[in-house]
Amino acid sequence: MAEDQFIVLACDGIWDVMSNDAVIERITGYMSVEGESDPLLLAEELIEDALAKNSRDNMTACVVLFPASEALVSINAGASLESFTYCLSCVSQLHLSTGGES
Repeated sequence: MAEDQFIVLACDGIWDVMSNDAVIERITGYMSVEGESDPLLLAEELIEDALAKNSRDNMTACVVLFPASEALVSINAGASLESFTYCLSCVSQLHLSTGGES
């Protein structure tokens, strides 16, 4: 069994339109294909995906990277260990209200 790479904490605005497998696929894709290693930006991308799927509930997402996620970014996108270590120290949360307020 592989080590856990990340955890996503999110409210029903995300889970109403995305399954667990879909969220895992998206976060893994952001990291391995797009080379993203910033938890804040990973959470933001996830919320944007939920909006694109017409979620209109309040959305909060928090992405926490574990050490095993380093392989997703460094092997496939060449991220430096320094930037990855910085991201590990961040527990980032992004809240977006879709009630028409900016």
